Amino acid sequence: MQSPIDRRALRHKLWLARGFEPPQRPQVVSSHPIDRRALRNHLKSVRAALKAVQTGFACSALEDRALFCQFDSDRLLQMKYLSWFLDEGGMRGRDTLKAYVWAFLDEPIYWQFQTDQGWADCDEVTQQALRKAEAQGEHVVELRLRSWTYEYNLAERCQTNLSTLKYRSLRRRNPFVAKFAGSRESGPTTCEGPRWQFSSGFGWADCDVEVQNLLKEAEAQGNFSVQARVRQYDYVFDLKLGKQLNVSTGRERNLRCIGSSRPMAK
Repeated sequence: MQSPIDRRALRHKLWLARGFEPPQRPQVVSSHPIDRRALRNHLKSVRAALKAVQTGFACSALEDRALFCQFDSDRLLQMKYLSWFLDEGGMRGRDTLKAYVWAFLDEPIYWQFQTDQGWADCDEVTQQALRKAEAQGEHVVELRLRSWTYEYNLAERCQTNLSTLKYRSLRRRNPFVAKFAGSRESGPTTCEGPRWQFSSGFGWADCDVEVQNLLKEAEAQGNFSVQARVRQYDYVFDLKLGKQLNVSTGRERNLRCIGSSRPMAK
């Protein structure tokens, strides 16, 4: 039985035969053991940063820094592109006009909350209140909206209805990622072409992909009443009346389809 080949020794001889000095493996000498916990936390932060940059959403404070850096970069690029576009259109030197146009196009980072059927932007009153609280170093905000009182915990990224104790997740959205870079969220709110929306307490929000496909298939088959179980809740969708009923809670919401010729709910 032949002994195994010492590949390291063989490479050493080949280097010498070719007239080269064999490379020396660097010796790492450290008097401190590797902090594996710190290394894992670092890797976790790197993954979170990559996720925030790629998707344009920050679901935790760990992802905020990367999202804000990407937002600043995207915003600067849009400003430069707008300036170049107007210059090419014969408006070089019209700085006042450029400022007005940019003020119209500029957008801040938005707060979103998770509904039963996808993510939706918080209304403008909530956006302003959350930004003001954060600027003042506050992490818990209590707001009364319509007939409900909500508590927003910006550190834990959650919204709680103090009357029903219903909990919803919060996240941030970089407006320039989806709008200019063409990047889309691979989550429940993305839908191409005509899409169905439901009325939330903060405006209209897209139904998730599962519901979109369900309603489109029903409409194609001529069915105007659909019953389905979505995220542990039973729903009845009336496409003719434009209504969505949560059978479990008895809550009814308006339903509409945008991007098509069908009438939309008010």
